Amino acid sequence: MDITKRKRSKIIIDMIQGNIDVAQALEILDLLLEDLNDESIKKWVKNEINGYSEDESVPKYRKANAEIIGTVKTYTAVISRYNIPIPLEDAKELCVIDIRDGLNEIVQMATAEKETDSHALSIPLNIAYINSIACINGEVTHAHRQLSMYTYNNILGSLKSKILSIFKELEKSYGNLDEYYIDFQNDIKEQETTKNITNIIFDNSIKIGDKNKFDDSIIGNNNNE
Repeated sequence: MDITKRKRSKIIIDMIQGNIDVAQALEILDLLLEDLNDESIKKWVKNEINGYSEDESVPKYRKANAEIIGTVKTYTAVISRYNIPIPLEDAKELCVIDIRDGLNEIVQMATAEKETDSHALSIPLNIAYINSIACINGEVTHAHRQLSMYTYNNILGSLKSKILSIFKELEKSYGNLDEYYIDFQNDIKEQETTKNITNIIFDNSIKIGDKNKFDDSIIGNNNNE
């Protein structure tokens, strides 16, 4: 057997060794899939590069958990950095945040996460509204939604894993990818490859826009008032 037929694609090795970043890998994937006859996959690539608009649903790995953190004034004390508990129906709206940023912004925020544990990835909240729903004995004087630590690094990690799996799938079906071109002329092979890539992107039939499920409980763990 010709040994060149068994040579792994350079893009796969480079990704594993960290020689190229996720942004470069996604641009190469965009090029490789240029002639693929599936708009949903190509749209996913474009959305990951440029970001998701407000009228588009985001994939599950771009849904970030958040906590309601704030300052609470009681009759006897002022408590800062308090994890404010809120009812389940409000948590569904407030405590899951769609990350719509394009890849460049994701990378920048991921860098900020690594630089400090107080990375300021927070979103201010209306005080009057929070006071109307907070499950506490006291007054909220300040509140914001704080994303879980390493939200953006986790998105990059998920995206890297998916891109690498897609490259492996393409290599398995079409051989070495070093020429950065794939001829999608075999309809049966293309359909099978499209199905497998779709499963990689959307987690084996998890549809974009699926809502995270919450346990039937109040959100917030500092429930000691």
